[in-house]
This record gives sequence, structure tokens and C-alpha cells, in this order.
Amino acid sequence: MLKRRNPTSHSIATLGLVLLISSSLAIISCRKNDFLYVGRNTDFKVTQTHRLTPCDCGKMDLLWVIDNSGSMLSYIPDLVENSTDFMKSFEGRTRFDWKMGVISTDIDNPPALGIGGEFSARTPMPVPNFQAAVESLGLGGVHQERVYEPIIKTLTDNPGFLRPDASLALMIVTDAPEQSSVSTSDFLTALRRITGITKRIAAFGAFAPTDFGCESTDDSWTLAGSKYGELITATNGSTISLCGGEFGKDMARIGRMVSSTDVTKVKLKSRPAPSSIHVSYRGKLIQGGLTDGYWTYDYEINSIVIHNTSFVLDADLDITIQYLEETGRIS
Repeated sequence: MLKRRNPTSHSIATLGLVLLISSSLAIISCRKNDFLYVGRNTDFKVTQTHRLTPCDCGKMDLLWVIDNSGSMLSYIPDLVENSTDFMKSFEGRTRFDWKMGVISTDIDNPPALGIGGEFSARTPMPVPNFQAAVESLGLGGVHQERVYEPIIKTLTDNPGFLRPDASLALMIVTDAPEQSSVSTSDFLTALRRITGITKRIAAFGAFAPTDFGCESTDDSWTLAGSKYGELITATNGSTISLCGGEFGKDMARIGRMVSSTDVTKVKLKSRPAPSSIHVSYRGKLIQGGLTDGYWTYDYEINSIVIHNTSFVLDADLDITIQYLEETGRIS
């Protein structure tokens, strides 16, 4: 006589077999890069200190060198129109002490703005002033577009433009290669003689080389292997394309880059829970925020970006950063 199986026992056994097979398949299908993120905790507190340098000063002197030859006919209007996007990064930092000067690639042209007269964070309505200066350059500049020589001449003839406690940024706008008679190495050496060896210097450019996909409106050239390529690399600068389809966004992006060359970036030991970050000096919390604070957290580089150090007193340069570590458990 056959015994009838207990339905409940049979169901349990079947379910157990299914789970076992599923688990086995999951293990078999797991590859080297597969993982299961099952949770996170933020109960591990990290403390690290950083010593600022005397040059972390929240001051910048920015010199624009703009090509005003006839080949810039299609680019100058875009520069004028989108300068608002560039300036937002400067106007948005209320504790950022900047000043600017504007010159052309024609070494015989007088400065258009900020040299011999101040154009700075204290200037009312800076954007219209800048736009008027660019337009005043016109398009009658010589066709030998030089940048290195006009910079050295301007800074030599106008030593008051550079402040000893400010970083220096160069913003070059041209569709042509550099045509000064000096090499990039000699230019940087001459620049250091004027600024001093400790000053932070960074060069940026809005260019139209063929390796950016731009049609040649002047001498055909590529950024790779050029003097400008050497300069940007040597100073850890950056570039944008004059012929790009999103020039406004590119101007805003490079404006943020230029305005952050004076800052200190403190790499964190581990990934923080952003809301838990505290930065303190002499036991007092330092306010964060771009417009009304002294520091921000940059997720992409996992760093505290200190854009103003006016809170520093005397020779005490140590700050303390504390945060809760944000971790995931991998299984």
C-alpha cells in the first residue's frame, strides 16, 4: 500500500530546492566586477588637519589677452555675448578679491581695461564694463598675433597691476598660434622674474585650432605641440573651443576653473557624508558655501576647496576637517 506524501512537507522541500538552485546560480554568475551594495553607515568619524600656505589668499589678478585681428570677426561677438557666463563665477564669490586687465595681441595697442585704472570686485556693473572694453579693441589689430610679448611688456610697464599676495591667471582668446619670437620656456622665465618664483600662475585659453574641429580662419595649427599647448600644460591650465556649439556653457565652465586657481584643495582620506563635514580653525567652525562661506566640498575630486582664507590669524595656518565616513559593505 502506497503512503501519501504530506503536502506541506513536499512544498517546503520544493521551496528549499528552488532557493538552493537560485543561490547557486547567483554565485556561478557572479563575475569579478559584480557586487551587491547592501548598506552603508556613517558612524565612523574621520579627523584630519591641513596646513595652509601663505599664498592661500583668496586674491587673483587676471590678465585677458584678446586677439583683435580681422580673422576674429565671427568670434568677438560670441565673447562679448557670453562674458556674462564667465563673470558669474567671479561675481558669485563675495569674499573673492579679484582684479582684471584687458589687452590685445597687437603689442602697439594700449590696454583696454584695468591697466592704469582699476577694474575689480569693487567695480559697479563689471560685465557691461568688460563687454565695452572688448568691443573697443575692434578688429584692426596686426595679423601677427602675439601673446607672450604683450604680456611681458604690459606687466613690466605697469608693475602696479600685480599684487604681491595674489595669484595670477592669464586668459588668452585667439584663433591663431602664438607668434611671439620667444619660446614658452623663455616666456615663463621672464614672467617669473616679474612675479616672483612663489606666485601661483595658471594660463587658460579659448582657441580655434584644427584639432578642436575648428575651420581655419587664420594660420592652420593644432594645440598639440604648439606654444599654447606647452603653456597650458606647464601651468596646469585648461582650454575651451572658440568654435564649439555651446560657447556659453564653455565660458561658464572655464570661468569656474579660472576663479578657482587661487584656492586650496584638501584631498580627504575617505568619502564623507557631505552633510557631516565640519571645517574649523582654532576650535571655531568655519562657514561653508560658495557665496557666503569660505569652503565647499567637491565630490568629483573628494576634496575640501578653500576659496578664501581671510579667517586666518597671525602665523597659525592649521585647519581641522572632521566628517563621518560614508561607506558601503560589499558582499
